[in-house]
Amino acid sequence: MPDRLRSLGPLLGAVLFYAAAVILLSWPLPTALDRAVVDPGVRGGLAGAWLRADLDLVLWILASVARNLATQPAQLFEAGFFHPAPDTLAGSETLIGVAVVSAPIYWASENLALTYNLTLLFVVWLAAVTSFVAVRAWTGSASAALLAGAALAFSPYVVADGSRLHWSAVSLFPLVLLLLERGAANPTRGRLAALSAVTALQLLAGVYIAFELVVLLVCCVPMVVLAHRRHGSWRVLPALFVAALPSMPFALQYDRYAETTLALTRAEADAVLRATEVPADVLAADVVHGATAPIVVLAALGLALGSRAHRATRAGLGLAAFLGFLLALGPDVPLVPGTRTPGLYALATDLVPGFDQIRGPVRFVTVTFVAAGLLAGFGAAAYSPAKYGILTEMLYNQALGGFFATLFSNASITDLWGSV
Repeated sequence: MPDRLRSLGPLLGAVLFYAAAVILLSWPLPTALDRAVVDPGVRGGLAGAWLRADLDLVLWILASVARNLATQPAQLFEAGFFHPAPDTLAGSETLIGVAVVSAPIYWASENLALTYNLTLLFVVWLAAVTSFVAVRAWTGSASAALLAGAALAFSPYVVADGSRLHWSAVSLFPLVLLLLERGAANPTRGRLAALSAVTALQLLAGVYIAFELVVLLVCCVPMVVLAHRRHGSWRVLPALFVAALPSMPFALQYDRYAETTLALTRAEADAVLRATEVPADVLAADVVHGATAPIVVLAALGLALGSRAHRATRAGLGLAAFLGFLLALGPDVPLVPGTRTPGLYALATDLVPGFDQIRGPVRFVTVTFVAAGLLAGFGAAAYSPAKYGILTEMLYNQALGGFFATLFSNASITDLWGSV
């Protein structure tokens, strides 16, 4: 068998494994794709009501964007609610990057439940596959890559209970990082063009997701560019600038709408943020429980012991995991504990255009989960059982078995509500 075809075997196995895992984790949703969606309202209380309203809004957005793309693409922000107010979709998200998947499904079926469910399951599956591709390219280990894909894609802030597509659509994050490193190490036109295209599409997946990706890139780009400076690595910077251009018209529209329609005073904005804040100890427990202890340990090993060839990428991921956690704590956490020094979130609100419109700080912990999943792949590769004998292999396999058992118990979806 030719080497190229032989190398496709692990990828095909991963594709099938992740497809089976997505079906199992989302059961019984696959039996009702065209007539039901996951109901976050079963949580009860204010949180359940808020999440249910969020889901209803995303369903409406998918339908509005698909219809507008087909009939009036120049009026993409006309969502049809709060009539006669214009451009009301700018008050939320367009999810235009997700529409690459969702719009054709909606055009073919005109079934909103089917559109939402297939899009959701696809983006979770794709996140696992791109993680596998990236980690295998970095480490050469298919088993480590398989673990990384599961750890990233099936983490609670990516699966998001199967009810928050606008949280789950981080599918291209690993591919962006892989192309970033490959482009910095060998900046060919093809690699730089691929970096621009993939980054542009991911930035268009949503406002929050765009900011999450920016955090990841701010941490990783300087590390990678410096590590490969002898190879003309600076060329990835224009490629990333080009990637940002398609998002600019949307960003301007969001900013214009916020200034004229949704403007909040600083006190009002702070009150909204405080209502969604999560204490540091609770958030840390969520990270360990959601990622599972074996993944946290492997991520730490990956940061410390991963291959020297990818030290810059690992350092960037480690920094991203830390900064994502800090941002998720919201504006009231000082930069220096015990002082009144403005925290990272407060500084970003004052200095970064558009950041003051973010209303859910906790979503930045997604960056932590993404970084931890990829670092766990490095850790699994560095901690290869073949290097340490049969006893270590037994412990290693038990750790991975425990991870998958915990993962499946944490991430499964069971609650559905009727047709939409």
